Amino acid sequence: MLNDLCNHMSRKIKPKNFWLNKNNCLEASKNYNTKSDFRKYNNPAYQASLKNKWIDEFFPKKDIKNYG
Repeated sequence: MLNDLCNHMSRKIKPKNFWLNKNNCLEASKNYNTKSDFRKYNNPAYQASLKNKWIDEFFPKKDIKNYG
């Protein structure tokens, strides 16, 4: 009965090892413009991306020569 009442609610806690999947982290990172926003609003995905060295791929550094 409880499941029937709550089936419209989204699950906030991700399954174990969800953030060990690169694609899951990539999709989460697309919601943010900066690394700091990613870290602030989705720290578990940010930490997994950092640990697995995906973060620079998700947020490539801009070429400074093109800006000045």
